[in-house]
Amino acid sequence: MDFGHAACPVRRHADHFRTVSRLIIQVDAPRELLGRVMSVFLMDQGMRSFGSMVMGAFVSLFGAAFGLALTSAASITLTAITFWRLLGRPRKAGAEQKAVPAT
Repeated sequence: MDFGHAACPVRRHADHFRTVSRLIIQVDAPRELLGRVMSVFLMDQGMRSFGSMVMGAFVSLFGAAFGLALTSAASITLTAITFWRLLGRPRKAGAEQKAVPAT
């Protein structure tokens, strides 16, 4: 017997959060960028599957506790590197940017 959403309130609330967050993004995003914004927002669908495969491999190799810890550490590290590259390195106070001559 499948009770689906009725048997699991956590899943029901997660689905509600997903629906509301998509609605907010669709309402707030500029119409000309809506497709791009939604594609970035929905990337988690593919990343979740990839992360599950990596976690499954690590758990098979190293056991549940260490595999989960290793996957978590790798995820945090990759996220930090990504943000570091996207946001740039912090600039020192008083440092001026050099102008790049136009070619």
